[in-house]
Amino acid sequence: MTQDAAETTETTETTETTEGCACGGGGCGTPQPAPDVDRGERTELTGTGLASPASASHPGDLDVREIPHEHRHARVIGQVTSLVPGEAVVIAAPHAPERLLAEIDADVSGDFAFEYLQRGPELWRVAVSRTTCC
Repeated sequence: MTQDAAETTETTETTETTEGCACGGGGCGTPQPAPDVDRGERTELTGTGLASPASASHPGDLDVREIPHEHRHARVIGQVTSLVPGEAVVIAAPHAPERLLAEIDADVSGDFAFEYLQRGPELWRVAVSRTTCC
């Protein structure tokens, strides 16, 4: 992270430290800075854009439009599960992924923050950041 990004990034409060945590992110009780998703601090995945700029995903986005519908949620949840505190992935979807975000919140261990980076009409982009792992 650059010095400028470090100065402007807020930390997120976390729960008590859990011994033996295997998250690899410094432990559950260690405050982690929120990732600066516009500077590429996220899990990098290959995504291809579509022809129109309004509907084009950004490099590194997990563009679910390229994943068969029946596999989308499992693929995103697998990617989100692999994040350690302080990491994020940006999901690009053809609609607001409210059901998917609720599923992540309910079914994946740890705490997450969701930030809409773009709200349609052709493309929604949401940053999913892991704040704690357990």
